[in-house]
Amino acid sequence: MKKAPLLITVLAASLSFAQIEITGTRTNTSTEYTPTIKIKNKSQEVFIGFKLYAYVANEELEAEKKYLFYDKTGSGAEMNSMSKMNPGSDYVQRIEMNFADVILWPDQELPPVTYFQVKSYFDIGSWRGFYNDPDFKEIVIESKDGRVLHSKHPDFRSRVGVLGLGSTCPSQITDYYVTMDTEHSNNETSFKDNVTGNRATGFQGVVVYSSSRVRFSFCAVDFYDLKPVPYDYVVLRMDANCPAGTYPFRRYHDLEDKNNHNEAKGHGWPSVVNKDAQLEFCFVPGTSNAMNEFPLDGKFEFFANVPSSNTVVSATLHVDDEDSNNKNDWFYYGLTREDIKTRINRIIYDVNKKDTRYKVIRRLGSIQKRAEVADNGASISAGNMVVVNQPAAAVLKGFDHSSVSFEIETAGNTKVTITNAKGAAVAKIAKENLAPGIHHVEWHSGIVPNGVYFVSIEHNGKTSANTVILK
Repeated sequence: MKKAPLLITVLAASLSFAQIEITGTRTNTSTEYTPTIKIKNKSQEVFIGFKLYAYVANEELEAEKKYLFYDKTGSGAEMNSMSKMNPGSDYVQRIEMNFADVILWPDQELPPVTYFQVKSYFDIGSWRGFYNDPDFKEIVIESKDGRVLHSKHPDFRSRVGVLGLGSTCPSQITDYYVTMDTEHSNNETSFKDNVTGNRATGFQGVVVYSSSRVRFSFCAVDFYDLKPVPYDYVVLRMDANCPAGTYPFRRYHDLEDKNNHNEAKGHGWPSVVNKDAQLEFCFVPGTSNAMNEFPLDGKFEFFANVPSSNTVVSATLHVDDEDSNNKNDWFYYGLTREDIKTRINRIIYDVNKKDTRYKVIRRLGSIQKRAEVADNGASISAGNMVVVNQPAAAVLKGFDHSSVSFEIETAGNTKVTITNAKGAAVAKIAKENLAPGIHHVEWHSGIVPNGVYFVSIEHNGKTSANTVILK
């Protein structure tokens, strides 16, 4: 008889798995990044050696790649390398330091030390932490056996841009901005609240200057930090491919030809802004059973077609592109699904084949989870909302070194993905034509160590996800 899987322990989503705490101060002038940090062991484990990785960025690396690096450890750390991380946009560097001979006891704290300094030769650009937030997310600590003890390594395949400004960005500065110089004669560029019809206020990521210029300000975030929501939205693409489950597309703006003042600054590749603007986006489909009202914590804004409510303000940006010989265009990268194109065009769409309109939302008031998922017969009026008329997603029942168990309400195909704390998939299991009920699916963990894992289960187009501890 098959052994029943052990009872799993499901962790709250907000729980931090960090075993090392980093605190301190940072010097972040116009040309220098020099953090002074304290490293503290918050676990009951003795760490004999560990590694430090620091991710730093400079928007002007494309123009000037000279830098100085100073090893200022004083604690036995050995400088390994400083290397470019992203072949598509090489403004990011990773510093690697090996504390092979340092023993860190439980509750021990190393004295505050400036472990490294990154500095330009000439006052070019602005060196800073890749995330540069108060918890030093740009600094990653690993144990000698490769376990991540603080923060996480950035996934450079999942970087996207959301609308925000300055201090609202994780990096504390605007990561990328685009200014489009629109038609000057009889210009109809406007940004209006969808309820009142008056000029939209309170938005940070979209600004209209004197009805002849539009500026988008983007914050770079990890796509997988975005929460699922029950409506479609669009984010800026900031890498070679859009993340899995989303759809890439391009909007080409044919802008003012005379005295053109288009401008772009920051790491916005693969978008291109010169005389015209070629903006690259990812379309994110809504998730029918999502319980969140907003994709992030409310500091950011999104391109989305959502009705205004007591928590969401909706506005429409009308961009009056070039009127004479207009060449506005779309590119969908081989997408054949007309329903997806239709949903994209409810958010960003043509007007008279010569102008462009963007639907934009921002948070108003507190972010709350929806009280309940709409029941089977519910309908939602907004054009891009996902109608919730399907049974619940699969429910995880058990997890151990040999099997995963889950319950499904309807027959169909199921895919189970097990991911470690670094985000790497350690197992993928596909099962076809499963009947309703509880199923025990074998997997072989092999040398996979005990620790924290993430189990996602896709069934009939719906996905459930759980954080578990493998013992």
